[in-house]
Amino acid sequence: GGRDGCQRRVRAKAHAAWHAAVAAGEEERAVARAFDEFSDLRWDSGDVLVVATGKAAVAMLRGLGRPARAIVLAPHGVSGDGLPEGARLLRGAHPVPDRSGLRASREILEEVRALRGGQTLVYLVSGGTSALLEVARPEIAAGDLIDTYRLLVGCGAPIADINAVRCALSQVKGGGLAVAARPAWRRRPGARAGP
Repeated sequence: GGRDGCQRRVRAKAHAAWHAAVAAGEEERAVARAFDEFSDLRWDSGDVLVVATGKAAVAMLRGLGRPARAIVLAPHGVSGDGLPEGARLLRGAHPVPDRSGLRASREILEEVRALRGGQTLVYLVSGGTSALLEVARPEIAAGDLIDTYRLLVGCGAPIADINAVRCALSQVKGGGLAVAARPAWRRRPGARAGP
């Protein structure tokens, strides 16, 4: 107890902060290395939309290091320090989604659906996204979806089973976000419109 207990807690928090900083640096470097080969993208043209989701979303976007139209969905409490100017930071809850996260996810889905032929979606995904990014199917009420997640997280089921249920309830999981981006990859610049 007392002073020793306080010192242990301070050390534990400092240790956790150090590990988080190291992990963020690793995520930034990994993204920077991965995108070195995409120099042909017109990052500053407005034709590239970057969506970053999950616990490492902010760090991944920093690692991209390029001007881009960007939306970041991160858990409440994750620092938004160092985000590029113009990036929108949205918040949600993890491991059970909340209404702010559901609204943020809907915004992301609408932005992705608005992409046109010749535009590019770059999606950076990290841990925690399975709860953060969620848009329920139209017939499912937000409160019911949140309650279902709460039950899934608390039931002790294997993650593969939980994710199978999540996919069945979602417009964005199981490839749904890619389908929403489809107009951007269906037609290339200079290609004729139509069948």
